[in-house]
Amino acid sequence: MSDTADPPLGELIHRRTDPEGEIQVYAQGRQRTLTFGNTVEQTRVDLDHPARLVHAYTQAMLLGVLLVPAPVSALLLGLGGGALAQALLAWDPALSVTAVEARAIVVQAAREYLALPHTGRLRIDIGDAMAFLDRPGPGWDLAFLDLYGAQGAHSDQGAVGFLTACRARLNARGVLVSNHWMADFAASRREQSALEIVFPGQVLYLHIPGGSAIGFAFAQALPRLRRSPFLAGAEALGLRLDLPLHRLARAFWGQNALALKTARLCPSA
Repeated sequence: MSDTADPPLGELIHRRTDPEGEIQVYAQGRQRTLTFGNTVEQTRVDLDHPARLVHAYTQAMLLGVLLVPAPVSALLLGLGGGALAQALLAWDPALSVTAVEARAIVVQAAREYLALPHTGRLRIDIGDAMAFLDRPGPGWDLAFLDLYGAQGAHSDQGAVGFLTACRARLNARGVLVSNHWMADFAASRREQSALEIVFPGQVLYLHIPGGSAIGFAFAQALPRLRRSPFLAGAEALGLRLDLPLHRLARAFWGQNALALKTARLCPSA
């Protein structure tokens, strides 16, 4: 691979290798992009506004915070360059975030080049995600699943056993937010099918331009959301972080209108 990146990625400013392969960081103006040995963007961060999510799929994943009343804990399975972690930390100073990342060099690059902060509110566990889930520990209000590498999704992303372990670590009100990259349609459908096996009748999706489907899987029944407060919450969150979340929230509602209406009509447990 040449040291000169394709123009959309910019100038190569960092390269490091571990047994899993290579990572690179590219600079273009004040933006930094992390890749895993190819030209696929794993993370992009604007250094002037590190909490402003650049990619639409991470913006969509952030809507998960609106689906849990006053969440105080979030788990990231797959840190990458830390863009989603930074948005979560900026959103609510009361939120505690734990991230699990298999590769130490990814964490180092995120710290050194992508503005990932050192803060007591962010704990990073370097190691295997399944091993982490198997340890005794607290339940989580939110869990974000985004285990991707140079070759695409990690096998755990669509494994029933792994997703069952994720569900076991959610609080009763918890939500698992899972990214499914549609570039490999068959793999994405397998992942979604596994999610629906583990969370039967408890999954909503948001399909977004660019080829991702974001799954929102609920530990209990689908939420009894109301459209106006949900859209207002998305607008407020978008204004706080300078993101177009109102548009994504409208798409989420439109794509799940029937399921959300049915949930509201169901009697309370």
